[in-house]
Amino acid sequence: MSRAWKIIFTIAIIAFILGALCILAGVVTGGDMQRVQDVFSAAYNIEDKLNAIRGLMGISPLN
Repeated sequence: MSRAWKIIFTIAIIAFILGALCILAGVVTGGDMQRVQDVFSAAYNIEDKLNAIRGLMGISPLN
């Protein structure tokens, strides 16, 4: 079981590093962070998920 968790952890770290490199490449090539955030939010619908979590926790939504 320990070996399985090591493999899962390794894959997660690699995915995180690749994501960070993609964002870095976007910024280095002239993109701004607002554009990166807009694309990320549109693709994964982050605002609605965060608002749902805030609602479950009893925290008022930001918008």
